[in-house]
Amino acid sequence: MKTLLLGGNRFVGVEMAWQLLQAGHQLTVLALDSPPADLRPHIRWLRANRDDEGALVALFAGESFDCVVDNIAYVPEHMKPTLAALRGRIGRYLLTGTTDVYPHNHPRSWREEEVDIRDYDLTGLSGPAHYNYGKRSCQALLEASGVAWTVLRPCVVTGPRDNRTGAPNGRSLHWFESGSRSHFWASRIRDGGPILLAANDETLFNLVWVGDVARAAAHLLSRDDTVGEAYNVVGDEVWTNERLVKGLAHAAGITPELVHLPMAEIEAAGLDYFPVYGTGAGWTLYENAKLKSVGWQPTPAADWLPRLLEADPEPVLKSWYHTRLAEIALAKKQQRERIQAPSFASIIPPAPIFLIRHDAPPIAGVARVEPGRIGVGTWMGDLSAETDRRYVETLVHAATRGLNVFDTAINYRHMKAERCVGAALRCLTRLGIPREALLVCSKGGYITHDADAAQAADAWLREHYLLPGLIDEDALIRRHCITPEFIAHQLEQSRSNLGLETLDIYYLHNPEDDLETLGEEAFYRQLGQTFVVLEEAVAAGKIATYGLATWDGLRVSSDDARHLSLERAVTLAQAAAKQVGVSEHHLAAVQLPCNVRDHQSYSLPTQRVGNTLLPAIAAAERLGMHVFTSASVLQGHQAPARLEALMPGLTATTAALGAVVSMPGVGTALVGMRSPARVEEAMALLARPLLDAAQLRKALVDA
Repeated sequence: MKTLLLGGNRFVGVEMAWQLLQAGHQLTVLALDSPPADLRPHIRWLRANRDDEGALVALFAGESFDCVVDNIAYVPEHMKPTLAALRGRIGRYLLTGTTDVYPHNHPRSWREEEVDIRDYDLTGLSGPAHYNYGKRSCQALLEASGVAWTVLRPCVVTGPRDNRTGAPNGRSLHWFESGSRSHFWASRIRDGGPILLAANDETLFNLVWVGDVARAAAHLLSRDDTVGEAYNVVGDEVWTNERLVKGLAHAAGITPELVHLPMAEIEAAGLDYFPVYGTGAGWTLYENAKLKSVGWQPTPAADWLPRLLEADPEPVLKSWYHTRLAEIALAKKQQRERIQAPSFASIIPPAPIFLIRHDAPPIAGVARVEPGRIGVGTWMGDLSAETDRRYVETLVHAATRGLNVFDTAINYRHMKAERCVGAALRCLTRLGIPREALLVCSKGGYITHDADAAQAADAWLREHYLLPGLIDEDALIRRHCITPEFIAHQLEQSRSNLGLETLDIYYLHNPEDDLETLGEEAFYRQLGQTFVVLEEAVAAGKIATYGLATWDGLRVSSDDARHLSLERAVTLAQAAAKQVGVSEHHLAAVQLPCNVRDHQSYSLPTQRVGNTLLPAIAAAERLGMHVFTSASVLQGHQAPARLEALMPGLTATTAALGAVVSMPGVGTALVGMRSPARVEEAMALLARPLLDAAQLRKALVDA
């Protein structure tokens, strides 16, 4: 197979060249700078500027290629000369894109089709925005070219050659190439000094080994069924900076000396130090199931971490290393001067098998305790021990201040959120606050691995869920399932994580995900069967009530494929209760998003109850269900500043929460909290009167 590789002289391009050669390709490399000396004897190297159409026309006169592999196109103008010079003489065009084309504003895992591919106006864009929209525009050009195409979308690529020697021959570096990300932590592991980690680090990220990207390219070119498709190229692991440091340390056979400091303290010390994978609230991840379905598998991290350490260059060659001595000095200073307080975990008693079992009937048809107007959510955050500590501290503080609703889910922080709630409950029991005073809610439906397990996520899920028959391949790919068998299993896992015999409310988590997949009749038939399992769990004392925790399902119109009928769900719950042999059903709560910006649940009629069309919150209230709101303060996005005028003395975010609490029909507004300060903000709100109808309209109309 005669193949032209655009960009085969650095990092990913060099690895692609070797993989294509091993796959039998007759390889021509087009690059301004020389490929490595060991590669040169095996390829034809053409030195030319890819942006010069005239030069390419002369260079490729009379030539054709079975494949063009373009590893260095960032904007359509990079591709147009090649397509023009080889018009009608390209069999297949493989473009290296990026997972950065997906949105970065939501903690979820993106699939290939969930991106808007079109030609964008790049005028005025720079840095990441120019790169992301440029890559989308490149694919749009390729789709319109008439050439058979395939697109790779790697996440952050890691490997030995990762830009470690800077730009050869003075080539300008792109914004993402200013140094070797791959060696940032490896260098620090190898020198043996203490390692600074940001105490407020929330970043989650994927990595992919460079050889896996190259193998994916060669593999996809060997298959005709991959034409016209885009593929994410992503490793199985979900990383945090701390987990990556510990993984590298394990590969090196050492125990790292970790020092956690707030970034504000690091900056105050005058240290120019910023971990290369970020420390902000970044939780965007990517699916690799599509690429796996055509026979590709990523290299396990346990195999490539040692190779990354072995290839780590000498310090004099390293980017990102100029601050190292200052880092070590700051870490040692912190260790000397910081007063060592007892670990918060030291006051948490060992987990019992179960805590107190409840035998009293539910209060007001909801649970065994009347829920307060504000509850503590536990969704966000990384997988670090520091985040665990902050959650436990905050939950304990919240309960001592009278906030009695703890909301979690098995997939929140991959089971760690439930375990933090359990730890807080044990601490509160020791402090004299009884379990009966608290309302604990969890959810099942999303397929999640155990963050504390040593296995990679995909292997863990297959061993624990797929092989025992709890889920099928389709559910594994979608990462969602609410079948009776799976929900029964997840409830037991949640009870174990929480250390509870009885959960107050157990939700089915975003059931509309299955509605969209199964179709209406099959979905409601399955939902009724799962309600039977939940009614049986009530009878067995495992849960007090159950509910539906939705995102789109209750607030979209009835013609939407994800529309969930609350009235029909209640009818199914009544039938399930009758089948179990009880007179009243226990479907007692709904959870749905509502805030000053997205208030369809409050203001848009989408639910029919009898002959009346009502907004979801009003419908739930009429059906006798307690309403919990999620995303109550816009999931961390900036609240409109004008809200401060409605509730003087409060921040815009707290005032936005006040608007939700003031909505008729809202029982409890849930807010993610990871500091006692957030609890105190909520307490300040509860001391204020609710907004009246006119103030509430003013809060929502222009939001």
